[in-house]
Amino acid sequence: MVDVYNQKVANNHVSSKLSALCLDILSIPLLELPQQVQNQDVVVCSMAFHHIEDINHASKVLASLLKKGGHLLVVDLLQSSFLYHM
Repeated sequence: MVDVYNQKVANNHVSSKLSALCLDILSIPLLELPQQVQNQDVVVCSMAFHHIEDINHASKVLASLLKKGGHLLVVDLLQSSFLYHM
């Protein structure tokens, strides 16, 4: 999906402003993260948190990639008893 996204932004001539990367950021020490993933305006984490044991740590790592005033967007599933009792 990362390759598909990057191809779409290239086709729409916005690849200088947008790009996607696939990294296992929880296994890379923060000081060793590639320069291209630091100081981001927006970091998106989609459909991954329900697989992560320590979401507090993951949130801190993702937030550390942001520049001051940047935004972290997390999209995931939420189990709710309400949904099962309708």
